[in-house]
Amino acid sequence: MGRQAKTTERRDYTRDVLAKVLDNPSSDDQEPTPCTTVDISPPQLIEPLLLVCAETDKSFPLESRRRAEDILAEAKAIYHISVFSGVSHGFATRCNLEIENERWAKEEAARQIIGWFTRFKQ
Repeated sequence: MGRQAKTTERRDYTRDVLAKVLDNPSSDDQEPTPCTTVDISPPQLIEPLLLVCAETDKSFPLESRRRAEDILAEAKAIYHISVFSGVSHGFATRCNLEIENERWAKEEAARQIIGWFTRFKQ
């Protein structure tokens, strides 16, 4: 099953999306689907956006991350970008828990995502 770059959203019944976390899932046997700045361009910038990124990621390389930050800053969006060193695409779901840095990155990413949604919940 092919998966596209997508956003994880928290919704309620009275408002549209309260906050987003941009992820780019792929299974072990798939190449990551490239995440482009189109995924974070207006009008998608209405809600706060958290980007949780791996240092090494063919689907969202350094140049794309920098461009994404430029777009978010120009739009005066509410955003936060985290880049985890020493990990690659998929670290939040497929890390080696025996490697301390990978385990920490996975746990910290989860903590940030929960904190992001908690921050913007009603």
